[in-house]
Amino acid sequence: MSYFDTFIVLTLLEDIFKGVKDLATSPETAGCFWGIVVGLIVVLSTALLLVSIVG
Repeated sequence: MSYFDTFIVLTLLEDIFKGVKDLATSPETAGCFWGIVVGLIVVLSTALLLVSIVG
């Protein structure tokens, strides 16, 4: 990858993480955001547990 491509990727990642930070800290969206995060953790942990028990 060229320096320009690397810069574009890093800029895009910076914008994504800034948006996630805004979602996580905004009073209007923080509860929903963290609810989704906790839900994903629970679902993925349960799936991992099931795969490790069955497989």
